[in-house]
Amino acid sequence: MTVNTKLMEFSGITVRLREGLPGSSHHLIVLLHGWTGDENSMWIFSENIPLNYWVIAPRGIYKAGTKGYSWRNIELSKTWDTPDINEFTPAISFIEKMLDSFSGNTGIPVDSFDIMGFSQGAALASSFLLSRSKRIAKTVLLAGFLPEIPNTRDFTASQVLHNKKIFIAHGNQDEMVPISKSIAMAESLESMGANISFCTDDVGHKVGRHCFQGLLAFFED
Repeated sequence: MTVNTKLMEFSGITVRLREGLPGSSHHLIVLLHGWTGDENSMWIFSENIPLNYWVIAPRGIYKAGTKGYSWRNIELSKTWDTPDINEFTPAISFIEKMLDSFSGNTGIPVDSFDIMGFSQGAALASSFLLSRSKRIAKTVLLAGFLPEIPNTRDFTASQVLHNKKIFIAHGNQDEMVPISKSIAMAESLESMGANISFCTDDVGHKVGRHCFQGLLAFFED
């Protein structure tokens, strides 16, 4: 089935949008691209998302490279590869404003939604989950890492992610984000109460066929 997508703007943020099937339940998922990506970068994953979902992929808020975008201001960051979770606070606020505008224009509720991120987008998705856990239903973290969290013990003690369903996929040949970071992320999120599904493929910084299939099963569960 051919599904129409369109470029739109909500609260000043450019997004790519796929509407859910008419008459279906109002499930929503937000797709977050990696560093130097844009609103088109994650669209391949929409093929594994059921058609009853509304899919929205926003463009990052900072320029990165000649044509791409980022979710954190690299120039102001103290470190390149291990950002602090607070560096994603502006992006979280922008996404929430975008979702409020989207809901006002479409009538689709945004009090609960799924979120999926790749690489830097996965770091943002995990930051969003930890800071707004009540709003997130399912989370998908692809080729990603967990930012530095100053108060990890508080999250663990409160079991802030109790029974939250999280799918993590990583290539065991990934040279950009080593799989060890993804394993550490899974262990940390699990210690906070999350229900983790972990998938690996013999690929680099991308998602392999086996994990694509696992992703589809994750949404059908």
